[in-house]
Amino acid sequence: MPLRLPQPVTLDALQEMMKDPRYWNVNHPERSSWSSMVSEGFQTLFPNPIQRDETGRQTDGADGEGVVHVRAYIRTVSRQPVDVSEYDRSAPTDNEHSAQSTATTLSEENKVPAAPPGVDIDTNINEALRHTAISP
Repeated sequence: MPLRLPQPVTLDALQEMMKDPRYWNVNHPERSSWSSMVSEGFQTLFPNPIQRDETGRQTDGADGEGVVHVRAYIRTVSRQPVDVSEYDRSAPTDNEHSAQSTATTLSEENKVPAAPPGVDIDTNINEALRHTAISP
């Protein structure tokens, strides 16, 4: 008897199916069909997956409300290069827009907050010190 998705398809039902050994046990004889059924259920619930072009950029939902892929890059923190890993970023919330803030990322090497791309922290600190009449 072929496996069938529960009706109606719900996120709770799919999460329960993922707890079944047929989904997570790689040696289970029904794993392939069970896993395919769970994937089909997610396709039913979320029919428009994020589409990317060959460079990894999002090609659908270009209205600013989607998710963007940020490629790995190198930034300068305290005159030292810091590698930033690639990640996906959703549109900022209203709070992030007003505060112009992003999540703080710590570099593995120096454990300092990562600066936005193109920002040299030392230059900003020295400029701030000049404006407050305090010498470094």
